[in-house]
Amino acid sequence: MGVVLGLGLVEGVAEALLPWAIGRVLDAAVVGVGVVAAVGVLVGLVVVAVVGSVGRYALAARLRIRVACSLKLRVGLGATGGRVSAGDLATSVTTDTDDIGDYPNALARVVAAGVSLVVVAVYLLAGSPLLGVVVLVGVPVVMWVTTKVAEPLEDRQREHRGLLGRLGDLGSDIALGLRVLRGIGAERAFRDRYRDVSRRTRAAGVAVAHTQAALEAAKLLLPGVFLVVVTWLGARLAVGGAITAGELVAFFAAAAFLVEPLSSVAGFVSTRSEAVVAADNVVRALDVPQQVEGGRAPVGGDLVDGELVAPQGVFTAVVTGDAAGCAARLAGVVPGEATLGGAPLHELDARLLRRVVALHDDPALFSGTVREAVDPWLTSPDDAVAAALRTAVADDVVAALPEGLDTEVGADARTLSGGQRQRLALARAVLGNPEHLLLVDPTGALDTATEIEVARRLKEARRGRSTVVFTTSPAFLEVADRVVLLTDGTAVSGSHDTLVAANDAYRLLVTRGTA
Repeated sequence: MGVVLGLGLVEGVAEALLPWAIGRVLDAAVVGVGVVAAVGVLVGLVVVAVVGSVGRYALAARLRIRVACSLKLRVGLGATGGRVSAGDLATSVTTDTDDIGDYPNALARVVAAGVSLVVVAVYLLAGSPLLGVVVLVGVPVVMWVTTKVAEPLEDRQREHRGLLGRLGDLGSDIALGLRVLRGIGAERAFRDRYRDVSRRTRAAGVAVAHTQAALEAAKLLLPGVFLVVVTWLGARLAVGGAITAGELVAFFAAAAFLVEPLSSVAGFVSTRSEAVVAADNVVRALDVPQQVEGGRAPVGGDLVDGELVAPQGVFTAVVTGDAAGCAARLAGVVPGEATLGGAPLHELDARLLRRVVALHDDPALFSGTVREAVDPWLTSPDDAVAAALRTAVADDVVAALPEGLDTEVGADARTLSGGQRQRLALARAVLGNPEHLLLVDPTGALDTATEIEVARRLKEARRGRSTVVFTTSPAFLEVADRVVLLTDGTAVSGSHDTLVAANDAYRLLVTRGTA
């Protein structure tokens, strides 16, 4: 960024001096003295301006792409806090990151414009105090009027951006849930809802366009009026003999040159407004705990979150009303005081921690082949993939597909049933064989017989390693080495049979009052 600003300053000074250099060439030609030197200065300034402009643009383009791509990656991989909707997240990745990437170049241009205005004002003051004062007074006035015109822009862009996110949510709901909508006959209701939000989005977009149009008009009108005033004054001074013909040409060229810096100021106002709105949304999407890279390496031991203890090497089932929150804290993906072997999770190296503690709380699958859905890293040997599929009782799912593991599935594998997706997702979770595996309701879409078989195979496959299943399913509770009932931060542990017999709250949760 510093190099871009530096080149912008060099470019701005060189371009600002060009009108002065042209005037010197004309005056030298009239008197016949120093023409070569004056032309040399002019050519040198042109070369410096061109090199500065090309260098600034090239580096700014690289910086813009780097910033945008880095933000896209950060948002895509880091937005795990659940604080933004899918539509807002998609808009942040596709639009907001690009708006932020445009800001550094706009900043470099406005800095160069400011320096250019100062340089022009200095040599206009030297040639004519009146013209110099006009520039020094007129430029701030033009800038102030421009910012007043753009004042409503940020609020209108913020409203428009929010509606775009809402529209994306509705579009995602319709696209992914079309079969559900048809099944309950809700197509018309969702169509009307989408149409309403679409109309509001269009109206907000038109309001943004009105303000941007006014800003564009100001970019042309205000500098144009300023140019006319400076040229008219310069012409009167030349007729009166106060300045030379060369100085008149220089003043006219300077006045014409001032149009570009003033337009850059107006353009910066618009770009900054877009970047501020975009940055707010990206920060909200990334409002998750910062995970440390290069921190302490995780060591063995128990996972602990308050009164919830998951002993190392034990198959633990947890019954709680906050399953997702507890699991996320134990995995260190949301703020909390969870520890591993006594070490706070937030102090551990994030990359190494993910190899030791894995969280499975969503059966979402990615588009691609079944193999890619089960092994996104594409690094596991066939026998490891097959073992994971057997553990999740998903081997029959793959066997029934026309091309087995090479069968293509769409987004979230919508061509498969809910139970099939859930088993494939579970296979993905167990494939890495982490030291601690956290599962949130991993079999909610399965029938009882399959669920019992999954629980049995999972316990056998994970023998010697820690497995924590957040569930109320008797299939897991009965095979668990240890069951924990967590209510209002208080933990009660024991076997499934013991808790059913002795704890009314537990019995009500896991038997639905039928025991």
